[in-house]
Amino acid sequence: MDRRQNKTQAQIKAVFVTLLAEMPIEKITVSRIADLANINRGTFYRHYKDVYDLHDQVLSDLMTDMTQIFKATYPSESTSTMILKR
Repeated sequence: MDRRQNKTQAQIKAVFVTLLAEMPIEKITVSRIADLANINRGTFYRHYKDVYDLHDQVLSDLMTDMTQIFKATYPSESTSTMILKR
């Protein structure tokens, strides 16, 4: 994926997260995301199937980021060891 695509996806995700803070996911439309992200709907659909696919990708990215932070913070212990110690 090139830099332009990454920038577009980041913009779409930022707009989506902002909208999600304001309203339930059921009220968020592709048209609204596209309008606020200054893209056309076709560009949205080039990257995501629908709003729920975008939601899943945002959650996946968040989990990946959290996992990386966890591994950087606790590099010497495995997750299973950490759980057993609690």
